[in-house]
Amino acid sequence: MKKLQMSAVVGALAVFATSLTIGTLGTGTAAADPDPSLDPFVNTTCTYDQVMAAVNAQSPAAAAAFGPKQHELIHIFLAAPPEKRREYAAQVRSLPQNRPILPLIERVFATCNNF
Repeated sequence: MKKLQMSAVVGALAVFATSLTIGTLGTGTAAADPDPSLDPFVNTTCTYDQVMAAVNAQSPAAAAAFGPKQHELIHIFLAAPPEKRREYAAQVRSLPQNRPILPLIERVFATCNNF
């Protein structure tokens, strides 16, 4: 059951990453650090509402692409301890399709405390 839940959360984070990609296509974002730190993602103290406010600020299209299941699984991610989040982050980072939006994930989690 625990492995299934982790897989579901990683899947939700992949959808999160894909949703963020939707919001960045065609926006002319500059090239970013090729290997951004996901420490803000792993060590966040933000609430769900703060994360979603940061997503809305960074990419309204990405926020709009979230479905109920993704919202639920993001809650699970935020409730997980940092060591478990680090596992999730490593899996998200390992997926080549997520590479273009890793800087955006970093920005969302680096700024969510401002909301």
